[in-house]
Amino acid sequence: MRVSRSKNIIVKYQDRLGEFHTVETKDKMARCFQHEIAHLDGILYIDRMSDEYVFNEETNEKASVKYFLDLTRERFST
Repeated sequence: MRVSRSKNIIVKYQDRLGEFHTVETKDKMARCFQHEIAHLDGILYIDRMSDEYVFNEETNEKASVKYFLDLTRERFST
């Protein structure tokens, strides 16, 4: 699954000392920033899944989205 992301972004942030900064980035770094910001917003890969099943493209095996959600719950509930 490919997530649509902006090619160029400007990020405004506050560092641990309370100083405000702005960074402008593009291409792979912009994609990385957006990926990590999604995590800060509590969004994971499995949250973006809309189908009932996902397929491993290499083995063509099918797994349910519920299976991945259950794995995540187990991992974070310990």
